[in-house]
Amino acid sequence: MPFEPVLENVLKYEKIINIKSYSVNSVITFILEIPLVESEIYDYYQLFPVPTHMNLSKYFIHLPYKPFLALNDISYIYMDNLCINIDSDEYICKRHNKFLISEKAPCAVQLINYKSNLFTCQPFEVRINKIESTRVQDGKWIITVPEAELAIIECPNSKENILF
Repeated sequence: MPFEPVLENVLKYEKIINIKSYSVNSVITFILEIPLVESEIYDYYQLFPVPTHMNLSKYFIHLPYKPFLALNDISYIYMDNLCINIDSDEYICKRHNKFLISEKAPCAVQLINYKSNLFTCQPFEVRINKIESTRVQDGKWIITVPEAELAIIECPNSKENILF
């Protein structure tokens, strides 16, 4: 069980229980799916591709493999969907493949771990017309786009549009 089954945890259970039902011969059956959990501690990230300015309207960007990442000192998990927030610093995430961190870990894992040799980071060139970046302090920037901006990634064999 994810939490102790006591009255104080009822609201937590309401957040994570998935209710399903079916009917056979005028009898309705309800199924309560309660997730089984592993108690591992991860840092949880939502990944946003941030353009790096080169010149005029030319930028480079690193595209994350998936929008969410759970990361600890030895392993990482990429996820497509948000985890369920059950408490201020506790989340329950759907089961995904867990990978050990290695020298060939994905770019986002290397960037977050401050690796100096970014073996797997392949930047893509994008063209963005209306974007402003202001350096607030060392390592911290504010990037503003006055309205939704379409960035175009052009590769030799393909072209992809990303909305910022």
